[in-house]
Amino acid sequence: SVYLWHYPVMKIVENYLPPETHNYYLLITIENLAGLIVGLVMARLIEMPVLKLRDKFFTPTKALNAGV
Repeated sequence: SVYLWHYPVMKIVENYLPPETHNYYLLITIENLAGLIVGLVMARLIEMPVLKLRDKFFTPTKALNAGV
């Protein structure tokens, strides 16, 4: 989920930080931390419930589980 959210978060951080704080290292650090946090939260709020719903309605076959 982090890979989906890192770019929007990066753009939001760049737009909302004042231009005088655009120190490259600070900006990259804030963007990476914010992207990681948002990605983890969205995985918990969206991805995990959808995967549970998938598993509830679509059980995997034995042939697919044989190699696991």
